[in-house]
Amino acid sequence: MKSFLIILCCVLLVLTSCSKDENIPQVHKSYIVSIIPQAELSSSFPETKVTSNDIYGVEVYAKSSAVSDAPYYPYASGYFDDLSMLSLKLYDNYKYKTTLTFIKNAKNILKKTDKEEYFNPFEIKDKQSVTIQNKFTYSGPEYLASASYTDLADGKGYGRAPIDRFYGENTDFTPSEDNKTISIAEKRVSYGINFVPEGLTDGNLKITLDNSADVIINANSNAQPQQQVIMCTPFILKAYDFVESGTNYYTDPINITITWNRDCGDVFQIYTGQITAKRNQMETITIKIKDPTKFGGVSLTGLDEQFQNGDSFAIGNE
Repeated sequence: MKSFLIILCCVLLVLTSCSKDENIPQVHKSYIVSIIPQAELSSSFPETKVTSNDIYGVEVYAKSSAVSDAPYYPYASGYFDDLSMLSLKLYDNYKYKTTLTFIKNAKNILKKTDKEEYFNPFEIKDKQSVTIQNKFTYSGPEYLASASYTDLADGKGYGRAPIDRFYGENTDFTPSEDNKTISIAEKRVSYGINFVPEGLTDGNLKITLDNSADVIINANSNAQPQQQVIMCTPFILKAYDFVESGTNYYTDPINITITWNRDCGDVFQIYTGQITAKRNQMETITIKIKDPTKFGGVSLTGLDEQFQNGDSFAIGNE
């Protein structure tokens, strides 16, 4: 009889426990959430239309909503060239941070292998090349969405690479039935410089920019010689933080050397100094050659134009 009572009590305890568990959700509710990047516009840059040659690198981090000071941890990541595939599964009771960077015409600019494997700046932390799979890897390797150094198709690499690049973040997103879209304001983290020489009678000017590709301007008697270059700032997050804090015109000082290579074989280094580039602006630098036979025989003048920055549109929309 005593044994029977003990068994009966155990059964009742189990039934009571199961009854209580029915009110506790065992699995968090999930939602399929779309990510929509919105690119910043500028009247001085080419129109930002989506193409199949653009590459998007995305990182998603998660943390518990129940703990106010909980840290974010890597949740999902991936590389895309198809914006329609930018969606993933998120859960309630969690907050998410998403970072997204993209490079215009990346497939034709960046270093890649015959198997379409890409390197910096889309290289994962353990220095492995990556492929575009148009899907997220959950709990996968952490990508370097904020990396600046870029490997180019010609085998060279630069911190101020000649690329048009954007970067954006969305923080503390909580999915729900009425909240299934993550909009990310993508800020241009590149700037442009239009070099216009005056007095270039023959040969070419070689413009050496610190941590960037050289610019070569050839003399042309039939037209005004000039060269436009777009470069990515080597300080991606710093430039982005400036914008987020309300300082739209983030500046980047660049060391520059100008050399005149003449047709007769003479080479003159005519200028060494510093110029200042502004994020999301195209600066015109006029190079006035005064006396090519000596150092300092040139003066630079800049045309500081103000453009309409901050406007944006959804990249996936035509």
